Amino acid sequence: MASSGLVLDAAVVAKWYLRDEVLLDYADALQDDWRAGHWELSAPGHFLYEIAGAILRAARMERLTVPASTAALAEFAALLEAVVLTPPAGVVVGAAELARRLTVSFFDACYLQAARDLGVRLVTADEAFYRRAGAQPDVVWLGDYR
Repeated sequence: MASSGLVLDAAVVAKWYLRDEVLLDYADALQDDWRAGHWELSAPGHFLYEIAGAILRAARMERLTVPASTAALAEFAALLEAVVLTPPAGVVVGAAELARRLTVSFFDACYLQAARDLGVRLVTADEAFYRRAGAQPDVVWLGDYR
C-alpha cells in the first residue's frame, strides 16, 4: 500500500517510454519506487492525452518505431488503471490562477494545482516550467528525486 503520493507531470512519465531522453535514471527510480508501492501516482485528467501524444509524436519523428509506439501506448494504457486522476472541477479555477501568477501554461499549472489539492509534491522534468515554478516548495525537479 502506498504511504504517500506524488503528482508527476507528463515530461517525467514520458521518459518511461521514450528512452532517448535525459534524466532516465531518475525517472526509472521513480517508476521503480511507484511499482514497489512506495507512493501513489496522481495526475490531472489531461495527463493521459499528453503521454499518448508524446509517444505518437516520437513515432512521427522516428524516435520510436511504429511497433514500439504501439507497445508503449498499450503499456501506458495498462498503467492508467493505477493512476488516480484528480477531479477537474477542483483543478480548473486554481490552475488558472497559478498560470497567471507564475506565468506558466494552464496545462502545467493543472499539475501543480492537482498536487496542492492532494497535499503532495509535483515532480517535473519540464525545464521551462521549473524555471518559473521551481521556487514553489511543492515543486521538485526530477534530477533532485531521492
